[in-house]
Amino acid sequence: MRVNRSANSNMRFLFGSVCFFAVLLLVIVLFTYYAMTEAAKSTPSKMFAYSFAFTSTSQGRPCEIFLDDSLLYSTDNVQADTVLIINRYFTLDSAVVDGRMVAQETPHFTPGSVLRVVGAACGDTLVTELDEVSDILVSVLDDAVDVRFLN
Repeated sequence: MRVNRSANSNMRFLFGSVCFFAVLLLVIVLFTYYAMTEAAKSTPSKMFAYSFAFTSTSQGRPCEIFLDDSLLYSTDNVQADTVLIINRYFTLDSAVVDGRMVAQETPHFTPGSVLRVVGAACGDTLVTELDEVSDILVSVLDDAVDVRFLN
């Protein structure tokens, strides 16, 4: 009889310990989740996208769009409903600073990047620098190329 009471007490203690440990893990997981979401809200996002749209007058004309040294778009027949979404991105490079190896972020497609639009039919090339404007309207005509920054 004495063994049964001791076994029941041990089982209740074990059950209570397991429940306490499960609640403790749940609290830690919830705290971490909410802390990370709040931290993500307070840091500014590095993602920035440029949106290139073509005017209806560009329909059927050849065009190439370069950003810095990257060819983004090349076609022999522009469709008026074409929209290009180009994201700014970062690469990690290593450099030696004061005798230590340091990882540095290198941004690409930033304000100041060179935008070149080539109208192949007319041979006209428009070269301009990007700004912090996300919407860009491109029009390719028979004799010229034009780029407008919308906002």
